[in-house]
Amino acid sequence: RFFTKAKRHTGVFDETAAMMQAHGRDPDAALKEPMIMFRNQGQILGAERSGDFIVAQGEWDGARFVATQVEVVEAGDLPTSAANGVVAGEIMRRTENVLQVAADGPDETVVEVPADATVLIPSIPGDNSVNQLHHHLEVQRMSKSKGNVVNPDELVAQYGADTVRTYLMFFAKWDQGGPWNYEGIKGAQRLIEDVWELGQAEYAPSAEADEATRALRRKSHQVIRKVTEDLNDFSFNTAVAALMELRNTLLAAQREGQASTEAWAEAVDTLLLLLAPIAPHITEELWFRRGHSDSVHLQSWPEWNEETAQEEVINLIVQVNGKVREKIDVPAGMDDEALKQLALDSDRVQKWLEGKTPRKVIVVRGTLVNIVV
Repeated sequence: RFFTKAKRHTGVFDETAAMMQAHGRDPDAALKEPMIMFRNQGQILGAERSGDFIVAQGEWDGARFVATQVEVVEAGDLPTSAANGVVAGEIMRRTENVLQVAADGPDETVVEVPADATVLIPSIPGDNSVNQLHHHLEVQRMSKSKGNVVNPDELVAQYGADTVRTYLMFFAKWDQGGPWNYEGIKGAQRLIEDVWELGQAEYAPSAEADEATRALRRKSHQVIRKVTEDLNDFSFNTAVAALMELRNTLLAAQREGQASTEAWAEAVDTLLLLLAPIAPHITEELWFRRGHSDSVHLQSWPEWNEETAQEEVINLIVQVNGKVREKIDVPAGMDDEALKQLALDSDRVQKWLEGKTPRKVIVVRGTLVNIVV
């Protein structure tokens, strides 16, 4: 916006404005405000997490409990009633070596863990320390004081940059954000691992079938259309979901071995091209391994063929007064009149009509017929 304003005031756009006016266009609308929409990313919140459930042994010092041993246990293994010299419950907060434990009663118990106290965490081998104890985390903004900050460097070291990038695009709507989920990243990890295998697979059909070839090419072109539209709309999560569908289709085609070699190669290349902006490193490596000479990032964006992407058969939903009463598999591309007649001729629909003449029959997007009685 700044550069547009600077160019306008320094006369760079004068000739452009004159040409726009000569063609009946208003230059002020384009040259005063170049941005036609404001988009703001959502915020990634801290993950929700239960605190460690502990059994602490020690003695009371006034209102606080000084522990000699702290052991992490399963929630179901907590003692039903704490004996003298024992505090049991979930760690709600931790400040250095001081724990706030949700023990019996409405108030939290303050448990101090001295440096010489024994800390036992069965899930972590070796000697344990109080710094390894996890406190309860609610869904809220990340901050160091709450201990819910996600370090991307650690995730990259564990999963790789492409997996982290893919999950960031996938786990929530870009403009809404949401709480981080450590388990969810495994879905993105499986996608990247499968792409790695598919990109290097030596595919050879066992018995080619035209129907299988058409189905694979159809899915490829449908995903090109879907990802293109989603990226233009900043819907990155649904774009990644569509790529996962293409991955699944390729895995199925690989198992069945009936699609042609050409359709397979086109589908794999399509997957790499569409995934390249999201996972740039693995797609670049696989692109060269597949025998291409130029970078995947220098290729033209793939285009879909609407005829190829069209389904051969669709599931027509038939409603009577807004309630689903029938589902019929019909050839794709049927006109509205033919769909109306097909719906009215159904025995199940006739049963629900009870001999009455419909007041209105509405076809919606060629996939749904609503009959109003």
